[in-house]
Amino acid sequence: MKITIVGAGYVGYSIAVLLCKNHEVSILEIDQNRIEKINNNKSPIVDEDINNLLKKKSIKIKATSDTNVAFKNSELTIISTPTNYDPDLNFFDTTSVEKAIHNYLRIRNDGTIIIKSTIPVGFTKKIRELTGF
Repeated sequence: MKITIVGAGYVGYSIAVLLCKNHEVSILEIDQNRIEKINNNKSPIVDEDINNLLKKKSIKIKATSDTNVAFKNSELTIISTPTNYDPDLNFFDTTSVEKAIHNYLRIRNDGTIIIKSTIPVGFTKKIRELTGF
């Protein structure tokens, strides 16, 4: 299966490392430094287990900032972007998740999207109504 993960933070990169054993995994990332690390078989996050794995074995994860390349053949997309919470406003900033969904739908209208970011109750219903996806 071809899987795209949006976001190479702790959640996204950890999932990518686990899934790349049996699937073709690509990561869509905006940070060029993280992209270079991933494409050079280096971890963009501080994780002892992942670093030990990378010392022993080369893993196949491709990283890019190009949405067309990332989503073109993706059968499954996992969104793991930050959603900062403001306790004073009781508000999650879901902008990065919404942007990822809209970029995906600009390129494709099929496949499956899983959101691993923290989102408020009712978010997926709202996004489905807005996008028709």
